[in-house]
Amino acid sequence: MTFIARIEELSTLENEYNSEKSNLVIIYGRRRVGKTSLIREFLSKHNDSIYFLATEEKEENNLRNFKYLVSKFINNKLLNNALIDWYDIFNYLVKYKTSTKKL
Repeated sequence: MTFIARIEELSTLENEYNSEKSNLVIIYGRRRVGKTSLIREFLSKHNDSIYFLATEEKEENNLRNFKYLVSKFINNKLLNNALIDWYDIFNYLVKYKTSTKKL
C-alpha cells in the first residue's frame, strides 16, 4: 500500500519529535481516515520506536504481546518471561537509557 500526502501531519510529528521537550501528541479522527497509516509512516523513519496496537481480546494477550515488543526493544529476553503488569513494563521503558527520544 502506498502512503500518499499527509505532509503537514508528518511535519508536525517530526517537529514534535525534534523538540527539546517531551510532548504528548494525540491523533484522533473518524474511522478509516488513515490515523494508523500516518503513525506507521512516521515511525518507519525512526528505528528507535515501538509500535503496538492493542486488540479487543483478553488483556493478558495484549500484555504478553506488548511485553514481548518491549523485551526486544530493550534487548532483555528475561523481561519476556517475567510475571509483571503494565506499570512494570512502562517502568522498564522509562529506565531504559537511549541516545534518542523514546517513541
